[in-house]
Amino acid sequence: MWWSSGAALVYIWGGSGTRGQVVASPHMGASGKLILRQPGGITNSSFVSETADLAVDFRRAFGRDPGPLVGIAVSSDSDDTKGINLAALEALTIE
Repeated sequence: MWWSSGAALVYIWGGSGTRGQVVASPHMGASGKLILRQPGGITNSSFVSETADLAVDFRRAFGRDPGPLVGIAVSSDSDDTKGINLAALEALTIE
C-alpha cells in the first residue's frame, strides 16, 4: 500500500467554524489538516465524551487511505487568547 509519511490529522477544540469542518493547517502546509470538534469559548466544567473514526476522517481530510498510525499527541495552548486552559483526559482508547 502506498502512503507518505508526515501526514497529521489534528482534532481541535476552538475556533469559529462548525463541528466536523476540515481546515488546512496554517503551520503544516499540505501535510496537516485540522478537524473542528468543539467551537471556541467552551466553559464546561464537566467531562465531554468524544469519539472519532480516524480512517474515515483521514480520507475526508486528505482524499486518500491512511498509512499506519505512528503516533498520538495531546496538547493545549492559549497563547493566542492569553487565557488559561484547564483540561483532563480520561480513558483514551484506540481500537
